[in-house]
Amino acid sequence: MDSITAKIRPAGRHVLTIGRELIQDLHAALIELVKNSYDANASKVTLEFSQDECNNIQTLKVSDNGHGMTTDVVLNQWLVPSTDDKLKRKLSPYGKRVMQGRKGIGRYAASILGEDLLLETTDTNGNTTTIYLVWADFENSEYLDQVEILVELSKNSLPSGTTLTINSKFSESEWNKKQFNELMFQLKKLIPPQELPNKHSSDDNFEIELITFNFLGQNINEIIEPFPLLELSDYRIKGSITDSGKCELLYTFQKYKGQEETVPINFSLDKQTSCGNLYFDIRVFDRGSDDIDNLIRKGLKDDQGNYVGKNQAKSLLNANNGIGVYRNGFRIRPLGDPGFDWLELDKRRVQNPSLRIGSDQVIGFVLIESEESSDLIEKTARDGLKNNLAYENLIKITQTVIAKLEEKRSIFRNALSNKKRESIEKVVQEVFSFENLKSEITQHLISTQAPPEVTAKIISYIDKDAEKRQEKLAFIQQQIAIFQAQATLGKLVQYVIHEGRHYISYIRNSIIFLNDDIDKFLTSASTELNLKIKDASGKIDKNVLNLSNLLKRLDPLATGKRGRPIEINLEQELRNAYENAYSFTSLEESYSKNDIILNITGFNNKIIQGYKQDVISLFVNLFSNSLYWMIKNNSEPKRIVVDCIIENEQIQFIDYKDSGPGINPELIASEAIFEPGFTTKIDGIGIGLTIAGETANRLGFDLLVLESTDGAYFRLLNKQNKGLKNDD
Repeated sequence: MDSITAKIRPAGRHVLTIGRELIQDLHAALIELVKNSYDANASKVTLEFSQDECNNIQTLKVSDNGHGMTTDVVLNQWLVPSTDDKLKRKLSPYGKRVMQGRKGIGRYAASILGEDLLLETTDTNGNTTTIYLVWADFENSEYLDQVEILVELSKNSLPSGTTLTINSKFSESEWNKKQFNELMFQLKKLIPPQELPNKHSSDDNFEIELITFNFLGQNINEIIEPFPLLELSDYRIKGSITDSGKCELLYTFQKYKGQEETVPINFSLDKQTSCGNLYFDIRVFDRGSDDIDNLIRKGLKDDQGNYVGKNQAKSLLNANNGIGVYRNGFRIRPLGDPGFDWLELDKRRVQNPSLRIGSDQVIGFVLIESEESSDLIEKTARDGLKNNLAYENLIKITQTVIAKLEEKRSIFRNALSNKKRESIEKVVQEVFSFENLKSEITQHLISTQAPPEVTAKIISYIDKDAEKRQEKLAFIQQQIAIFQAQATLGKLVQYVIHEGRHYISYIRNSIIFLNDDIDKFLTSASTELNLKIKDASGKIDKNVLNLSNLLKRLDPLATGKRGRPIEINLEQELRNAYENAYSFTSLEESYSKNDIILNITGFNNKIIQGYKQDVISLFVNLFSNSLYWMIKNNSEPKRIVVDCIIENEQIQFIDYKDSGPGINPELIASEAIFEPGFTTKIDGIGIGLTIAGETANRLGFDLLVLESTDGAYFRLLNKQNKGLKNDD
């Protein structure tokens, strides 16, 4: 057998593939060159655009005052694709800056920007190296090593630095006004806000200068300034979360008084964030008409320091919105671009618009660490971060921080509205009540000296009409109860589908094998097969029973009719509710029923009149909340205690306690937790406790939440014993 050796020879167009296929767009390409200037310890990089209309040529110059490159660096690093030089060094030559480039391909982004490239670089010893590349030469060469590149060397007294000159034929597919305006936006967003901690220190400044000479009809000469974070936000949360999960966040309510408070957040991340140390500064603006007016009154100004009008205010918020992610002094595109909703804020807002904020209401940033420290890895195409565990945790943590701000915002808005919590049942009854109307009519008729018989006649008409409406009232109340039960049932659907499929799949597969064994049995009459068939039959029967029991447990919630109240064993239905709640709570595999301690005491087989679906709906929502928070908080022990106090054969109250993180006293005082749509869960929709309160009311109880240092504490108070609100 003959054998030969071979070598991989990159095609001539290899560097074009790197530049044109991996780099996202013109803006990303130019930003790569800006970052290279930063890595060269430059204090300033100048982007100069000019246009030769006679020859239909656009010229871009990128020049910096960095340390430049030696001839050796140009030949053995700059001209070597995918070199690992920066990855190994990590820091710039003078040790001031963390290298932006890691993959050794950013410089080839220049192939997107034009037809050629002139590189002129002078090192700190006054040695100038010049090379000229025509990208078509690479396209037309079969192999990369066949492209000959002329390198010119000279000695002079020029200051150190590098200049790249790129020419391109003018066409609408290259730089046009729209793309140039987008570039201005991207450069402003690229630079970190002034408020960003450990931004370039005063002795390590980095400026981006933009100059145009009649380029697309524009003459510009300015230093790019970052977008401001608008100090006049209504709400703000800022602070750090260490890689060990230690949280130091400060919430500022700036809408009127500017009050501040620290915000504790408990992250269940196995004691580590898995994405390094993080720093947040997130600001939220209410965008109602009155809110915009208030923002202007507080003194909102544009970039030039001019006070703005209403439309300008909205435009300013639209241009600035988004939460950017910054690392080592630069933003990672497109995180933070308007319209790139990497935190899915708009999706969350659609599910719960009264509580959640939208992406157009928030301006801010998240500061992350290097790839080595955070495992947050920038994509080669410079279009975001790789979707790994670290990135998923970054999203989860940022959403949790925002959810805490949303919670605080909701408490304020609820207090501002000065609404008193009322049950839907009570509101509906008031709508159908004519007592106030009858009283006002009676007083008016008396004051006009109308005959008593006229007054009595009119009131009798109102009473007859009210009596007719009672049937409609009963129908509405019944439908509300059914809908609330079915809303609770909706939470169980995922579990039903999962478990139902499991049972049905087992039954179907067992029947296939059973039929095969029956055929064998009929021909052999084997005792072994006989036992095997009986075993299979028993397992099928067991799974059918499990499926039947599952559906029976859910049947009270799925019914479309209420019928008459029946006698209910309260403890028995309470345990059924726990089974349902445990079933659909997303428990981690490491948890089982044995990890949850459930103590139910004092019921003594107490029988009440009511509806099963009300009892199940009430306690499913309480149990599911407890399980969620105890597991998320990693509480030890995980305990739920339900204690019924009975005197003279009448339930006085039922106390419900868990060992979870408890409920913020501020939420208890404001009763915000009972408001439809309010939730402290990231993915919650905020109907559980609202439904629990309504169903408790139908069962003859008031659902109260009491302060406790040992977890959540609810009391179901018999409406006839309203004096027992505290733990008497």
